[in-house]
Amino acid sequence: MKLQKQSFLDCFLFLYIENTIYFILNNNFCILYQALMNPFKSFQNYIAAQKSISFYFLFLGIFLLVIAAVSNLYSPEDAFYGGLFIGSLTTGLLIMLGGFFYRNFNDKLFISVESNYKKDKAIFLNNETNRMEKVLDDFSSFQIIFTIIIILAIGVIISFKIPYISGICIAISILLIGILLIEAISKYSIDHYSEELLKAHSSNFILQDTEYIS
Repeated sequence: MKLQKQSFLDCFLFLYIENTIYFILNNNFCILYQALMNPFKSFQNYIAAQKSISFYFLFLGIFLLVIAAVSNLYSPEDAFYGGLFIGSLTTGLLIMLGGFFYRNFNDKLFISVESNYKKDKAIFLNNETNRMEKVLDDFSSFQIIFTIIIILAIGVIISFKIPYISGICIAISILLIGILLIEAISKYSIDHYSEELLKAHSSNFILQDTEYIS
């Protein structure tokens, strides 16, 4: 009789522990899965990545300013180095200013999108999906435009062989090549966020009441 009671108790405890562990693991997995699938979390990661791009613009600007300084010190009287100095100085300051404005743009974008998410998740999802489609379209357009300008700048250097103009064209080429490289880095976060938005359209997580904003 005691053995039967003991066996029953052992079986009950085993099932209880098994079900408890299953519940804890399953609940934690669901929370983790929801966090991973939540498009606002993906948006936060996207904004963080885009804000880091502003630092790359800053580094590119510093690099161009260094070129300007070296050109001015090396041969300030030479026409080619004079053009390289003016071109590098101008493009360096412009891209640094652009990086500052780009960071502010992403800060304002985050506030705006966060507000939409709090008000209506469906509107947030639709607006962001449309916005990212435009971002992807614009990305391809800018890549083509910058590439054409680089080719034209090289063409001017080869065809006209005017030292001062050649110096300016080299500075412009360095700027645009740098931007193309930075945009290639930025493209990963753009593609990833766009994919997460598309996944969210077929998911019900966006309609849940659970908030993920931190």
